[in-house]
Amino acid sequence: MEKRSQEIVNSQVISISDGVQVGTVKDFLISPRQKAVDFLLLNEGEGELRGIPFRLADGVGEYAITVQDKGAIVDMSRIGVLQEIIDQGIKIIGTKMISNKGRYLGEAVEFTVDTLSGELTQVIYREEDGGEKSVEAHSVMTLGLEVIVVDDSAVSAQTVQLGRSSESEGAGENFNKGDERSFSVEEEKVQDAEPEVDPVKYENTAGISQHEGVQETSQEENQEGDLDPTGIFVKRQKDNLIGKTLIKDFKTDDGEVLAHENEVVTEELFNRVYQIGTQKLVELATSVRE
Repeated sequence: MEKRSQEIVNSQVISISDGVQVGTVKDFLISPRQKAVDFLLLNEGEGELRGIPFRLADGVGEYAITVQDKGAIVDMSRIGVLQEIIDQGIKIIGTKMISNKGRYLGEAVEFTVDTLSGELTQVIYREEDGGEKSVEAHSVMTLGLEVIVVDDSAVSAQTVQLGRSSESEGAGENFNKGDERSFSVEEEKVQDAEPEVDPVKYENTAGISQHEGVQETSQEENQEGDLDPTGIFVKRQKDNLIGKTLIKDFKTDDGEVLAHENEVVTEELFNRVYQIGTQKLVELATSVRE
């Protein structure tokens, strides 16, 4: 099942074990790398920054969002760089959308979320003429700070399909607008072609800069100024966590023990946790001695 983001914002969060409301959803912390909601951000008390890892939500329903108990709530103020990600991070709504061929598509006005996994399913955007269209999340190449980059072949295929519908209804209109060309059957082959790299520099989902004809560099080789907020978060967490001691066994969601109490966090352990996701990094950060 999927829901629009605005159907989730302002939902009350209920603790099942206590039978009380523990907060209200005010926003999302989105992982550009995984194209998913990492955290549901809650209304704040004075000096508080609280959130619920999406995976710990038992249900995202019509009336409320449920969690097992208050323990699902993370005190995010303990991990100060998360505030930077929230302040500077990915804000889908209101962000310009372009194709990787450099075409302007419009402005994102909404997105939908899979209520079980937290993954984004669609991004809805408004064109310059006021009409609304949507693109599947798997066709989104980059969720960036300033623009969202979409695979042009997905947009072109959608336009071709709409063109066929118009013809079948006797509309007899062609799709020429400004510099755009009408689409022929041969051009549908673009769907099978490898998407070209946008020659304009953009930040990819791992926080690594990419340019046409330039090989990717590792995150560690970049300076913080070249990283997006998620990349900054990962780099700082790595610098902060390696060498610290665990205060409890650290497990995967399936119960597999990755490291035992009193073990030291190694680079290998950090990388394994990073591959699981940002939420696990936050959990690791709260599982070590200060």
